[in-house]
Amino acid sequence: LLDALENKTSYYTIPGLCYRRGDVIFKNPKQILAGFGRSYMEDWIDWSTYRKRGNACWAIQTKRGCPLKCDYCSYPAIEGRRFRKRSAEDVADEIEEVIKRVGPQTFEFVDSTFNAPPSHAIRLCEEIIRRKIKANFTAMGVNPIATSPELFSAMKRAGFNSMMVTPESASDTMLASYKKDFQMSKVYDTVRYIRESGIHSTWFFMLGGPGETQETVNETIRFVETELADNNMMSIFIVGIRIFSGTGVARTALKEGWLKPDTDLSQPTFYISPHVSEDWMIQRINQAVQKTPYVVLAANEGQTFVEL
Repeated sequence: LLDALENKTSYYTIPGLCYRRGDVIFKNPKQILAGFGRSYMEDWIDWSTYRKRGNACWAIQTKRGCPLKCDYCSYPAIEGRRFRKRSAEDVADEIEEVIKRVGPQTFEFVDSTFNAPPSHAIRLCEEIIRRKIKANFTAMGVNPIATSPELFSAMKRAGFNSMMVTPESASDTMLASYKKDFQMSKVYDTVRYIRESGIHSTWFFMLGGPGETQETVNETIRFVETELADNNMMSIFIVGIRIFSGTGVARTALKEGWLKPDTDLSQPTFYISPHVSEDWMIQRINQAVQKTPYVVLAANEGQTFVEL
């Protein structure tokens, strides 16, 4: 694209490019790369500015693609459904080079799901341990579908001091609705494994998806109030499901008339089940906030109201 712009030649056939001609938006066929390597961010990011402002966490990706079928998620459309994995040695090489050149305090693994497949995550941890790399690590997208004492033990020994867990719901009804491919028994197991590991965790829950009711909302919030009321665990609630083009939630929203066919989904658009009130869900979350300090409502326009 840069070559085409510089040389004033056509960019109409560049794979994966979206562009506007007049009032019409065109999207060229995408091309998934067979593999990928390190980002080389250290060559083009001035890390000193981030460090001065308190951000000492360096992003690193170990694989792309996701074969999971979560009904709301756009990752498979963006990265493909087949895993393209970097070797543990390649990732460890990058970590060592970044530490040498930049020196961040913490690395965050930003794979869409860090622990799928679990063997890949464990191999990476073992390579970090073998090389005696001294750094803190965290991971976004730890999925209860593939957790075990072996995984969290390896993460702890490698230097993980936190992780972000994404069950999205604590109701079997909603887990089925979201097509999460696991049930609450796996979520309870994950809580136990994490507590035994001693690693801090942040849990993410979405309320308001297709089929959500007051009963399923209460199931999820009661789980947080009873199982995650721990100073090593924080729970973040999101009310409403962001609608992305091509997802199951988008199809449901169209079928129910929640979404018009010509809606521009590049603008934030959210689905909320017709069987439960948004205001009621926010009030119910705030009851949990008052009960435990480890609950957060991630809302626009300051919608978390707590009387102290």
